[in-house]
Amino acid sequence: MKKKRLIFIFCCFAFAVAFICGCSNGNIFSWAHDSGKGDYASLMSDGNAAMKDKNYKKAENYYQSAMNKKPDDKEAIYGYSSAVFADAVGPVFTDIVNTVISGSSAEELFDNLDYSKLKALEDALEKIVGKNNDLLSKIVDDDAVSYEDGMVDKNLNAAVSYLLYGVLQVINNPDADVQEALNFYGNFKMELDTIPRYDDPTIAPSVRNAIEELISYVEKAYRCIERVSSDYGVSTSFIDDVRTNNAYVIRALQLKRYHFSSDIDISDIHVDYNDR
Repeated sequence: MKKKRLIFIFCCFAFAVAFICGCSNGNIFSWAHDSGKGDYASLMSDGNAAMKDKNYKKAENYYQSAMNKKPDDKEAIYGYSSAVFADAVGPVFTDIVNTVISGSSAEELFDNLDYSKLKALEDALEKIVGKNNDLLSKIVDDDAVSYEDGMVDKNLNAAVSYLLYGVLQVINNPDADVQEALNFYGNFKMELDTIPRYDDPTIAPSVRNAIEELISYVEKAYRCIERVSSDYGVSTSFIDDVRTNNAYVIRALQLKRYHFSSDIDISDIHVDYNDR
């Protein structure tokens, strides 16, 4: 299915980052308490150990318990988010890494990502970046933290999660009007001819709602990337690619008169495609 290709650029990195985040030292003092019980520190140790053992569902439960004790604790939230993500994509992680390393085609990768896996990933992301439960915003929307707090990785994780969630809501949307209007390519370009203008009187409410929802996640992702590149001064080919891919979406929708926040500015990013 053509629309699945959109997530190729982002999902491979998101999965890799989620797994890297989860690789912590095991809990060497597990014998000293009942697993999954005790104070915040014990629960975090159990969660880290479960992540190392790739028991992601158990890790999710431990981190959830730690969050119950400290609801706004950034490490518990980040651990929980990593566990949820890893549990959703674990079975296809090896396939994704091999595809990226070997340079295989996206089609090979997505033979392993059927609708059920894409829906599972969307459901997992709903737990951590959903509009009614955006846990990652508690981590990245904090001006008190600094580069030394691991904020580069955390903002990159958040950016990819926001983009993936926004895109998956379109890909998995059962509404035929939405599927027809929002057509994506594998490099995150949008097919401008099919996107209705904001002032089109014939636009279906479901399409307008889907586009506005996508915009909200594109904006969140863009701010995370800008925080990494501008506030922390980090520049890599991956970060530049994500910024550019994000700009494709922003530019496509701006040309159709859709509104973005005033601080969304892509004038310094070259968008190399036909602005029809």
